[in-house]
Amino acid sequence: MQPELMQAIVDQSCTALPGLQRLVLFGSQASGQTTPGSDIDLLAVVASVPAAGPRTLVWHRALAKLRKPFDLLVLTPDEWAAGQRLAGSAVADAANHGQVLYAA
Repeated sequence: MQPELMQAIVDQSCTALPGLQRLVLFGSQASGQTTPGSDIDLLAVVASVPAAGPRTLVWHRALAKLRKPFDLLVLTPDEWAAGQRLAGSAVADAANHGQVLYAA
């Protein structure tokens, strides 16, 4: 992934997600095994999430201007910690093989 795109993702994510603690790139983009149809898998850990409504809606809107396909996960710190222990989960993959793009 191009450094300019990574920086734009970090900038837009920090703006869209108040309380962002960690931003992790995972999946094929992190492993370098992309194909022409690959999306960009991102996981965000935020201090708190809305009680109702889709967690990723504002983030998707912020990233839309980059015109790339994204698959987004938004977790609380407790969910992040618990998910890392679930072998085979997307959270465990992000924790074990992902690339941290931002950490507060």
